[in-house]
Amino acid sequence: MKYILLNLLFISILNAQQITISQLTVLDNQVKETSGLIYFNGRLITINDSGNPPFLYEIDTLTGAISRTIIVDNATNVDWESLAQDSLYIYIADFGNNSGERTDLKIYRILKSDYLQNNNVNADTINFSYNNQTDFTSNYRNTEFDAEALSVYHDSLIIFMKDWVNNYTRSYILPKLPGNYIAYEKNIYNCNGLITGSDFDNADTSFMLCGYTESLAPFIMYLNNFSDTNVFDGNITKIDLTDSIGASQTEGICYFNNNRLFLSREEFIYQNIDIEPALFTFVYSSNFSNISKFKNMHFRLFPNPASSYITITGISSNEKIQIIDETGKCVLTKKILSPQNTIDISNLKKGIYVVNILSNSFLIHSKFIKR
Repeated sequence: MKYILLNLLFISILNAQQITISQLTVLDNQVKETSGLIYFNGRLITINDSGNPPFLYEIDTLTGAISRTIIVDNATNVDWESLAQDSLYIYIADFGNNSGERTDLKIYRILKSDYLQNNNVNADTINFSYNNQTDFTSNYRNTEFDAEALSVYHDSLIIFMKDWVNNYTRSYILPKLPGNYIAYEKNIYNCNGLITGSDFDNADTSFMLCGYTESLAPFIMYLNNFSDTNVFDGNITKIDLTDSIGASQTEGICYFNNNRLFLSREEFIYQNIDIEPALFTFVYSSNFSNISKFKNMHFRLFPNPASSYITITGISSNEKIQIIDETGKCVLTKKILSPQNTIDISNLKKGIYVVNILSNSFLIHSKFIKR
């Protein structure tokens, strides 16, 4: 068996004071369930999610009003959750799957030239299923196979999962061509939240993801310096947005104008509180990802591969260690008692495991092979 060792990965958790979030406008009530964004030809485009008409909406970014509506005549909005684009096409992801029961997952593809010339368009269809989903029993908000984030990544489409069970995200790759496909899982990452949107910046070769926790604490995640085969093996910075925009279901995110982004949130009503749908903007800096390197440069895990024990050094006492198997199950939890810790892994099955070291201010995430 050929082992491929994955790079050590750091994530720093920053508060929103590290960036400036500005609310541009409250959104028109017709797009109160905004679930995806793209910026094309000087136009901000959004969609609504499940049960709404199969419409794309152009949004005035100053007033939040709808300036144009485009109908996809041969499509149905079962649960539209994300938008993506390349030079020729707009992609609409109909893969929302809160109960994990759907067998009709698809991505609609629309020619940009048709979109610009007509208010009624037709779409090609990319049908797919996940290679590792075998159980389709309905289990509302308790499934690993919901998805709300799609991006074009080089010559493919990449899906970031919204995992209600583990609060992880996993990446799946699909072709961009119409047809019937199996989407294969590529990588997994413990994001401690629900990923709901993504966009890829070709110039910076980076992803920006958005999401929220189950307590509606919104966040963004910036991914850069990763390899072609694993978008989670580079630098990852998670930025909490609660102080800037409050409790929110942040759903859509897209780049425009170099390093500036749009971010949208859905309307959310709880008891007597009505959180209005809104559009925000912010500027990111790639310097975010440098912060964690200085905090954790002395961390070390060895040996790797290992058969009986692993040793972890360079971590303060009173932090918590988790070991996660390839299915996402936590197989060991331990509190760190000293700067050097030896952990017995002799009872673990052979395979690849994730080690998470959790603190109030950061997460260290590494992988090792049990042989």
